[in-house]
Amino acid sequence: MAIKIEFSRYDGLEDPFPPLPANQLLPEWYKEAHSYWQDKKKPNKEHPYTTIKRCVPVLDAMSSGYLIRLGQDIYVEQLEDGPYVHWRVDTVSNQGSLITEHSEFQVQDHPDNQYGYQLKLENPWLINTPKGYSCMFIPPMHRDNEVIILPGVVDTDSYYERVHFPFNLKDKNFEGLIPAGTPIVQVVPFKRESYRISVSNPDTERHKRNGLIASSKIFDAYRNNFWTRKEYR
Repeated sequence: MAIKIEFSRYDGLEDPFPPLPANQLLPEWYKEAHSYWQDKKKPNKEHPYTTIKRCVPVLDAMSSGYLIRLGQDIYVEQLEDGPYVHWRVDTVSNQGSLITEHSEFQVQDHPDNQYGYQLKLENPWLINTPKGYSCMFIPPMHRDNEVIILPGVVDTDSYYERVHFPFNLKDKNFEGLIPAGTPIVQVVPFKRESYRISVSNPDTERHKRNGLIASSKIFDAYRNNFWTRKEYR
């Protein structure tokens, strides 16, 4: 049975850019990439057979969870004291400011503090998960985004409030347009469990057995023998 994660706009309005499963918004660089060396599915003695396009761990990372997208165009302008972000005032939803700030005092010790204060993206979405499930909020993985949020984890089964996203610019001197619809946050739900680390000698027989299985395939050994499909709908 699929676990339900619910996104609701706090003001009840229909949003033109709702959250979507991350596997529906794979980045263009990935979709256009070749899977094999010189786009030929055959062994090559001088180069690896496959490219990052066939790397299942990368695909799993990009397609895990859900993507919150920017609901409006924003334009970043560089002023003497740092970036200023422009956006259209939303007179329908009465949302208020799309971009706010944390004060210098709040972020003074963070290693990614770029300006002495911290820009923050106001998020219109309430997120609800079943009891025992939390959400990890991270920058969308393997994407070339100008906006980089500061990661965080929230217990979304009990905290039914909007989660806002402090962010930096990848290039603190960036100036230009970031269009509405740009994926800004990757939301990865997970079940809270208790974990205990163990540092021990390896299971040598298992390691050898896995190596034999992997070496039996020229292409897609991990995909065909070890990988389990994950579903986010």
